[in-house]
Amino acid sequence: MVLAGWGLSAGSATSLTDADARAAAASAVEGMALAQKAEVVTEPLGDEPPLARTRNSVNLQSSDMQKRVLARAHKEFAKHASGSYLQSLDNMSQAGLKARTDDPSTYSLGGGAELIAVDSWEPLDADRLRVKGQARVWDSMISTQGGEEHRYNPSGILDFTATMKNVPQAGWIASEFSWEFHPGSEP
Repeated sequence: MVLAGWGLSAGSATSLTDADARAAAASAVEGMALAQKAEVVTEPLGDEPPLARTRNSVNLQSSDMQKRVLARAHKEFAKHASGSYLQSLDNMSQAGLKARTDDPSTYSLGGGAELIAVDSWEPLDADRLRVKGQARVWDSMISTQGGEEHRYNPSGILDFTATMKNVPQAGWIASEFSWEFHPGSEP
């Protein structure tokens, strides 16, 4: 099951517990955080070896490599998202890839989400659940300017709402995800 790593039990939305809702929120936020992580495309996936790296970054000049990177990212995103949220993550991945190829002097070393808190959750029907909460997200970046590398670690608190959908043979994954920075916490 997709959310087994987060401890989310199978079943209908009406039978879930607070712990299940927290696990669902964690998975939804993790999907977004994956869109910022270099590891999504450079670490091994299953039996596949990691992609070739150049200076902590995947060599992205060939269109074949770009297609492989996007396909691997989509595979990871699909563990956490479906529908419009999956499309949004794919779009973020494509934009990030374009930024890396347009300006290789700045790249992400990785990112993530932590301190995920659920403010409220409610079953929408037997197969859908809405979760609202907050999460701290962060990125670690390097920018090369004038031959010197500068490291940046932006972070911020997100207010989010996720709609989780019970997908056959996949489990509970996010079908919708919206967020905005909590007032005053923009990086």
